[in-house]
Amino acid sequence: MAVTVGTNAYISLADFKAWALERNRDISAYTDAQIDGAIVESSVDYINVQYRFKGDKIDEAQALALPTDEVVIGDIKAAAALAAWLTLQGRLFVDPAEVSANGAIAAESSGVGSLRESITYRGGSTLYYSSATRIDDLLRQFTISGGLGTSIRW
Repeated sequence: MAVTVGTNAYISLADFKAWALERNRDISAYTDAQIDGAIVESSVDYINVQYRFKGDKIDEAQALALPTDEVVIGDIKAAAALAAWLTLQGRLFVDPAEVSANGAIAAESSGVGSLRESITYRGGSTLYYSSATRIDDLLRQFTISGGLGTSIRW
């Protein structure tokens, strides 16, 4: 898959690698193809869906929400890189079926006879505010609305 900034991505592979290097993030376990996939997924399926940017699109036919007459793609590089990093780690998108007030559900059972119910939560998991809130913070000055902010830790 080809990553094209402005078409299916908000950052390039080189942008992501520079961001990771500056923050001493070890990306050696990921191939370029995996990183490219995470960049596209976080750009198209997360940032483009979750946030509404200030201004009007430069071209109504453009594939992504940016650029606008007030915000350029370069303004959100750090947030886009963080979103790609979280995607690589499986931490950006959380299946809502796995989330409850007590954390991730590992097993459930029900009964009818004596109306019993049993729920087992995955050990060490809790609902928490993830780095997605950091993405919100990084994008706040460029957006009108948007954000997610809650995730699950295991």
